[in-house]
Amino acid sequence: MHAGGLLLTNIITVFSQGFSHVNLSGVGCPDVGSLLLMPTTGELNVDYNQYGSTYKNEVAHPGYYSNTLTKYGIKTEVTADKRSSIARLPSLKVKVTSF
Repeated sequence: MHAGGLLLTNIITVFSQGFSHVNLSGVGCPDVGSLLLMPTTGELNVDYNQYGSTYKNEVAHPGYYSNTLTKYGIKTEVTADKRSSIARLPSLKVKVTSF
């Protein structure tokens, strides 16, 4: 179905490769870089075809988004205002030994 030049489908995306924190709204492509946050556990894997995860328990409303990454068992929360954003991983219990 087309509406105002946009193609609307019944496809629901349930696979996440991360949260983008720096982008230009509506341009359709990354510009001047992108800061992507993808919480994972285990060995470091930077192949975007492998580190992504399906998710469940999605909650979304203006200024807040949350889901649970099923591959890692991590609950994610992201919130934003006009000029900043922050992510919280309340279920991730790890000891960080290096950054």
